[in-house]
Amino acid sequence: MAKTQKLAGSSLMLAAIIVLSAIENSFPPVPFAPPGARLGLSNVLLMYSLFFVGKRYAASLALLKAAFAFIARGPTAGIMSAAGGMLSIGLMALSLAASKGSASYLAVSIIGAVSHNIGQMAVASIISGTNLIVFYLPQIIIAGSAFGFCTAVLLARTAPYFENVRSRGERL
Repeated sequence: MAKTQKLAGSSLMLAAIIVLSAIENSFPPVPFAPPGARLGLSNVLLMYSLFFVGKRYAASLALLKAAFAFIARGPTAGIMSAAGGMLSIGLMALSLAASKGSASYLAVSIIGAVSHNIGQMAVASIISGTNLIVFYLPQIIIAGSAFGFCTAVLLARTAPYFENVRSRGERL
């Protein structure tokens, strides 16, 4: 029963991540943000997974999200999602480990958002064959910090509800 519950919970989490990504893709561009910058609503669930379930679980979800992007939007989207997601999860996990678990949602979220953008920029630089993308870096860092702040606030507001749902599932 425990394996079935884990599989069902993971499937629901992945489905929620995909739905949040789809919803976010339907939003118009954020005014004054660099082209392609997004809030990262699905990252709230990935951060929740990292904080409360574990780094392997969060990394698995990030890879599955990238696989879905690969299937739904093509190889470039999948590779960029994987690069940004893995760098983001890796650096967020390192920041949690370095702080012995006491890092704030805000710090981890900003690290995650900025590193996700840097991972995607690295892939874009390789694909385009130019390093001129580095001139875009200051805008990406500012946008990543602002959006990281927003996702940290969302995580702080929603984590108690996730925990409530999770604890109910464990009692079944």
